[in-house]
Amino acid sequence: TPDPQQGLQATDLHLPDTVQAVVRSRLDRLQPDALKVLQLAAVLGQEFSGRLLERLHPDADGLAEALERLKAVELIRQVAVLPEPTFRFNHAITAAVAYDSLLVGRRRALHGQVAEAMESLYAERAVEYAEALAEHFDRGERWEPAVAYRVRAGARAARNGFVQTAMRHFDRAKEILESQRLELPWR
Repeated sequence: TPDPQQGLQATDLHLPDTVQAVVRSRLDRLQPDALKVLQLAAVLGQEFSGRLLERLHPDADGLAEALERLKAVELIRQVAVLPEPTFRFNHAITAAVAYDSLLVGRRRALHGQVAEAMESLYAERAVEYAEALAEHFDRGERWEPAVAYRVRAGARAARNGFVQTAMRHFDRAKEILESQRLELPWR
């Protein structure tokens, strides 16, 4: 199952503007539907679930065609068929530039939609996906579920001995609670 590295941005990679421009020009040559799928995939992360894409994309046939086009131009590749179709960007820079090409408001909305789709699709494994759910709800500015999943992800990390990761999640949950003036408990 994919373990997304949500929202990797070109600035995170410290890429020269010229490199970003070359990748952008390649993306600009894509058909609009393929570009939209690539941008949605970039919100999902470097590695992404086909089932999740299907849940978020309104046209199954159009999605399949767009994925085939993206594979044909070697921007993505399929890395698994079972237990579910999984794809991966061939280069982190492509994912980062595609992500950066989204307007901030659109990015925020997509993160919220991704979180809701993940929560529904993986309901029986929410604990396993707590970190990804926390990140998407956070970036989607859906504060209450973001805090709830940050706490779950922190508890899971602590149980597995990843103290720094646990503290990062707990600190972010506290930061959201304070900045948004939220109160526990909920969910």
